[in-house]
Amino acid sequence: MISKQKIGLYIFLILDAVLVVLCFLQVFHPIFGLEDFGLFNAKGPVAAAQARLIVTAFLLMLIIVIPVLTAGFFVAFKYRVGRNEDYDPEWGQKHGYLKFFMWAFPVLIIIFISILNFKSAHSLDPAQAISAGSPPLTIQVVALQWKWLFIYPGQNIATVNYIDIPQNVPLHFELTADAPMSLFWIPQLGGEMAAMQGMVTGINLMATQTGTFTGQNSEINGEGYARMKFTVNSTSRANFDAWVAGVKKNSPMLNEEEYNKLIPPSQNNAPAYYGSVDANLYNNVVMKFTAPSSAAASSVPAMYMK
Repeated sequence: MISKQKIGLYIFLILDAVLVVLCFLQVFHPIFGLEDFGLFNAKGPVAAAQARLIVTAFLLMLIIVIPVLTAGFFVAFKYRVGRNEDYDPEWGQKHGYLKFFMWAFPVLIIIFISILNFKSAHSLDPAQAISAGSPPLTIQVVALQWKWLFIYPGQNIATVNYIDIPQNVPLHFELTADAPMSLFWIPQLGGEMAAMQGMVTGINLMATQTGTFTGQNSEINGEGYARMKFTVNSTSRANFDAWVAGVKKNSPMLNEEEYNKLIPPSQNNAPAYYGSVDANLYNNVVMKFTAPSSAAASSVPAMYMK
């Protein structure tokens, strides 16, 4: 007759085996899409890869966590007050193969997670350009209190708290700040990047689906940070071009005077649009915290962290 202890051990082994299979399936052929679950509602390749990494690492850790927690409750139940179970302090010495198993298996899991994280850290490097068969769309971002200014240098337009992006086109965001540091984050597209005064940081994203997403500031930097959000509209290339033409036709120019109106702290700003932009505006925002001379603005591109 099989003892209860052996039955419990067999259950643990079977459960671990099932979790191992699920992990390998998740790595090589994802089975958990999680399309409608918060941060896992990926609409781009970066967010999809990050969600896949999180789920895989979580399942791998469960392989260790479930048996350990179950064994902890089992031991507490078996040796509770009132039970006459034999206590054998030399049990571990008599079952050396089980001790080896209990230590070797977690070590293997840690090694696997380390390799997975190392490879993912490089493949998901925010500075790494996304290959999609079309040139990237550059969007310059200025974090203000508590709003976002977006400048499209290639299209010579700008917006506040709203960006329109074409589907399946790589996006290169260049971020700076004219306010305390903010964290630029579009959860459904993936990743986040700091926007800081006096420097430019970069992040590459792409939307593979059309739709409306929400971007936000995930850095606590004042009373308005929680409402420092913006709308992202992913659409077809034709619709994007039509939107750009409409903005250029019906919107005022963003010059130094108009920009100074955006600097004072404010919250819940409605989207605003500018049909043209002062060519030196973005560089001047960066350089105002690093050099007093406007001539130094020519050095800004060398500072880009791409």
